[in-house]
Amino acid sequence: MTPNQAFFFKLLNDFIEGKPTTEIPDDIDWDWLIDRTTHHAFNAVLYLQLRNVLKDNEQYAEVFQNIYKQYRSCIYRTVSQIEDFKTFERKATDKGITFVPMKGTVLRNYWPIPEAREMSDIDIIIHKEDQLKADEIMKEMNLPCISWGAGVWAYLDKPVEFENHVHMFYDKLTLGYDHQTYFDGVWQHLRSAEDLYDWLSEGTTLRIPQESFHLVYLIAHTAMHVMNKGIGLRAYLDIVFFVKKAKGNIDWKWVEEQLKEVKLYDFSLRFFDLCRRWFGVTMPLAKQPVSEKFYEEATNKAIADGTFGVYNKEANKDSLVTKKIINSNEPKWKAALKMTFFGIFPTYNQLRVVKWYSFIDGKPWLLPAAWAYRFYRQLFEDIPYKINKTLTPVIHAKRIEKRQEYLDDWGL
Repeated sequence: MTPNQAFFFKLLNDFIEGKPTTEIPDDIDWDWLIDRTTHHAFNAVLYLQLRNVLKDNEQYAEVFQNIYKQYRSCIYRTVSQIEDFKTFERKATDKGITFVPMKGTVLRNYWPIPEAREMSDIDIIIHKEDQLKADEIMKEMNLPCISWGAGVWAYLDKPVEFENHVHMFYDKLTLGYDHQTYFDGVWQHLRSAEDLYDWLSEGTTLRIPQESFHLVYLIAHTAMHVMNKGIGLRAYLDIVFFVKKAKGNIDWKWVEEQLKEVKLYDFSLRFFDLCRRWFGVTMPLAKQPVSEKFYEEATNKAIADGTFGVYNKEANKDSLVTKKIINSNEPKWKAALKMTFFGIFPTYNQLRVVKWYSFIDGKPWLLPAAWAYRFYRQLFEDIPYKINKTLTPVIHAKRIEKRQEYLDDWGL
């Protein structure tokens, strides 16, 4: 671990322990640190941890102003998001729409300082039959729809973005297991949320997942990102704080059984041990120490990834291809050829959830029209990149194999 990385973890560990960071290494690379905290959505954490040691030190005057500016921007965005979330809760309750907030709008309440937990958007789950009612609310809130598909409608008026989902989970993580159907069962694992929100409307229709089910989801959501583009350290802090605050309400025997059911038990062992190594916290399922090789690789990748994964087109292609090969249950050469073919002629299920081709949803006979429209649209995009992406399974086999070994080490 480099000195910059070590100090990055020191900041996070101090934040977890509830104490300010009081010593700054002389050789810290501030450009690197600010870049990483921005990409990991830790702007507020950085300011809160260093404000006392920086604000009256002329040596760090410019650094402090930069950090403070990022902090104010973060707080403005968060306040705007929460105010619109409150408005949605009130209107949804009035219309009788039961909904389940996910991710940041719930998890921030488990952080010691909720405002320090930045959010990119507001994710909620609704019943499919309530999708149009929710759309009416978005219009009343002057939030235009920017994309829509079979499972999610997205609305944006910066800095606020809503994603209204009819499923809690979409990805297929493991061959032979239907994770979407499993997490559609969230409606049987809900509870009231008065202990997390002190502003709820009378008779509110807002519900949140019970802690045990929620933890299984959080681990699955993290596994999904690891398997796709990668995920940064905020997801780990989310679960550290969630477990610390909700520990007494988590049925660990049930969680362990369910993680085995959804084929993510081995992944969870690695995940919890990394939390132990990085943050010095005792996690109930940290039963299997990871190897030093995996620890170093996972550490470097998590820091490089940022909140939602690598900012590298080539690495993103490798992740996508590797995931499809793993789930194909076929010889690699055959899976690679099939992927190349379907990269040129995507299936109905692939295209129906993409907003530009969602006109075929429920009308599979229009698939050839979607192919033609797709070819036309790609004439105006980066053609060399698109060709390279389509042929990745064949021409970058060694890179794909290395990526597959990394996911094997994760238990995926």
